Amino acid sequence: MPKGRAVMLGSGARAVLLRTVPVSARPYADAAAASEAAHNTPSDTFATEESASAPQVAEPSPAAPTGNRWAALVKE
Repeated sequence: MPKGRAVMLGSGARAVLLRTVPVSARPYADAAAASEAAHNTPSDTFATEESASAPQVAEPSPAAPTGNRWAALVKE
């Protein structure tokens, strides 16, 4: 498949070849870049001396799926 293309599959319809358009090529590119810079940069606003000296605890692993036979097929 050519770069910059995607296939859209819909129920009961034929597949369609799409042309993707990057956000940087849209009229709102500057606003999108500003939003990404504001929300995706790490900040230490919530860090305190107490949390910096506290030992790091690993996140608990998710519980095994129960009751849903399709949950085992989903990779997260």
